Amino acid sequence: MLIWIVIQEFFIKMSNIKRFEFKYPLLSSKAKLVEKELKKYGMKVDPYASSEDGSYIVNSIYFDSWNFDNYLDKMGGLLSRRKIRLRTYEDKINSETKKIWLEIKEKHNMMINKERVVLSYGDCHNLLASFSSISKNHFLHKDQVFKKAITCMLMDGLSAKIAVKYKRKPLVLDGLGYFRITFDSHIETCKIDGLTYNDRMLSVAKDVVVMELKYDKFIPKWFLNVVRKFDLQRDAFSKYALSVDRVNSYKPLHH
Repeated sequence: MLIWIVIQEFFIKMSNIKRFEFKYPLLSSKAKLVEKELKKYGMKVDPYASSEDGSYIVNSIYFDSWNFDNYLDKMGGLLSRRKIRLRTYEDKINSETKKIWLEIKEKHNMMINKERVVLSYGDCHNLLASFSSISKNHFLHKDQVFKKAITCMLMDGLSAKIAVKYKRKPLVLDGLGYFRITFDSHIETCKIDGLTYNDRMLSVAKDVVVMELKYDKFIPKWFLNVVRKFDLQRDAFSKYALSVDRVNSYKPLHH
């Protein structure tokens, strides 16, 4: 429990984030070698991820329209896109979950802007129950991010579609602004019913680890050496889009 409290307190400080993100899908065997190489250049496991192996769980519930416009925007390669999701850093979402983040993630070419506000389990449960629960009372919430998210949900006809869960191991480098590399593995997904995962979890991109480079100012020159040494290839890897495909292959989502 202490681990998650520490992680969540760290993310409270990151309620509005602007940064660049690049993704490198790797086989798990290569990911271990790349991680080892990055540590040679001074990168270390993020101290906020204080579990035994330096990782934590990421749980997300993604919203989309009835005909999956967000999914289609991603598959179409649109340069400007927006996603709305709920996210927690606990293994399961239940009535004991104290903090669930409502996030708006917008991508404009290579720039990422993420806004977020923390909600209680009760707030999230009411939000997902049905659109009839989204009334004018929701707009009395004092947080502007909440108001923006609700407005987008109403205008675009968004509702909860699927859950995506994975294990994240973050590395950081001191004294370089915001420079962070994460390794995401064991990606799983299922259809969602409110805050309940209503189907068995399905593996997504088995044996693939997604290395994500996240920075706000510049990339150190030595990182290019790592890219060349391991022949790292950037790819527009979308956990959400692949999860939609995986769920559809098992049991088609209703449009």
